[in-house]
Amino acid sequence: MLFITPILAILVGLMGTMDVVVADQIMLKAPADGDVYYSGGRMNIEYQVRFDGMAALASAAVSLAYGETLEIAALFPNATWQRTSDGSRSGYDIWEIPPNMPNGTYILRVAGP
Repeated sequence: MLFITPILAILVGLMGTMDVVVADQIMLKAPADGDVYYSGGRMNIEYQVRFDGMAALASAAVSLAYGETLEIAALFPNATWQRTSDGSRSGYDIWEIPPNMPNGTYILRVAGP
């Protein structure tokens, strides 16, 4: 018991000096969660970056993965990146869904580099 008390006191002391680190947030605006799309159709992809941290993301990567395996089904390297005068940043793309795209559940991922 004598050894536990000093260790706990040191840990509590260190925790009091820790700062909170916040990261930028990428908010997906379209497609909406649960939207259904069909092969041969079009899907709008829109996202916005909210600066909360020090990274100040200057780009983002967008990919589509099969829901069961997380294997990449499509990449969207040509998304248009916008900067506005107020400093906000966003991206958009319109994806022409291939006519031979298999049915299934997919996950859209937007991430900073």
